[in-house]
Amino acid sequence: MRIAGDNIGSCPCIMCMSARRRRLVPAVRGPMGAGAGAAVSPRYQGSRSDGSGFPPVHHIGMVVRDRDKALANLSGTMGFGPAFPFEGIFPDALLANGERGLSLKGAFVWMRNTAVEIVEPMDDRSPHYEFLQERGEGLHHLAYWVDSVRGEIAKMRAGGVDPKILVDGTGPGNDVPWCYLEGEMAGSALVELIERNEGSEQFYEAVFEAIGGKIPV
Repeated sequence: MRIAGDNIGSCPCIMCMSARRRRLVPAVRGPMGAGAGAAVSPRYQGSRSDGSGFPPVHHIGMVVRDRDKALANLSGTMGFGPAFPFEGIFPDALLANGERGLSLKGAFVWMRNTAVEIVEPMDDRSPHYEFLQERGEGLHHLAYWVDSVRGEIAKMRAGGVDPKILVDGTGPGNDVPWCYLEGEMAGSALVELIERNEGSEQFYEAVFEAIGGKIPV
């Protein structure tokens, strides 16, 4: 996986925080270090009988045709910002059709009480592209930061739901393990699970610091 910050020259209203990203993001995009997969103590108490379950929403994801235009609207028209723009290349992500790899342009923005991720697909392989073709721009996913992606899926199955995995980004090449699950559970929006480990802690600490937000606990 590679996640890199980029400088949006066409959006002068966006604070890009490029220097900070160059310093912090390589810890996320490089090979996993010896401690990168270390366990992280739980931050939340779920409502299942064993204390597990989804925490508060980590961010809301929207798919757009033009990231830079969407960011300009969010910052200029709606008054939100600053933004954390990035490019994501996920060569090891396993798609539902058995193929691997997808790429996107994205950005995070803090909207007073929650983070919003803006996603522009850069190929025709991902669920983001399919979403644009079938529905147009709009709400795409609800993301949750969980202690274990595989553990949450196993507990869903134990509870009688067998979610379809649309993108599996939990392989060894992904410093920040994540996946997309089919949307029936959330009223047609996909569910994204992000696993808390050293890599995701570092990356999202940099993101939320740059956008002036607070990581939900």
